[in-house]
Amino acid sequence: MISLSEVDNFHHLITLDQNEIAYPWNDKQWELIKNHPNYYCIFSNEGSGFALIHETDVYHLLKIVTPEKERRSGHAKKIIKALIDNAKRKNVYLEVATHNLAAIKLYESNGFLIVDRVSNYYSDNSDCLKMLYSAK
Repeated sequence: MISLSEVDNFHHLITLDQNEIAYPWNDKQWELIKNHPNYYCIFSNEGSGFALIHETDVYHLLKIVTPEKERRSGHAKKIIKALIDNAKRKNVYLEVATHNLAAIKLYESNGFLIVDRVSNYYSDNSDCLKMLYSAK
């Protein structure tokens, strides 16, 4: 994992986020976390995808972004594996839109369990599932 403040091409993260996912962050949200010491990225070795993680007593997987042309090629799975390997004894949690069935399946296949459903979570009033990977 790389501290977000050490990412060489920070603008590339923002561009990928804004062009490739349904709920991108705005520039102000990115600026708020840019130099915060508890935010990290994990990059896909083969592709241009990344994961954004916030570390406290657990890891909060804020987003995984992969370009559409690289989806379903194993990049996100490798990113999740790297996150779990880095997490060691910490749990990992995330939120995912209930209509994002491919992501839900990916998370479940990597040991995440659904622990809650939140109505009207996203700006378009769609629901999310809260999922947890328990480090045990």
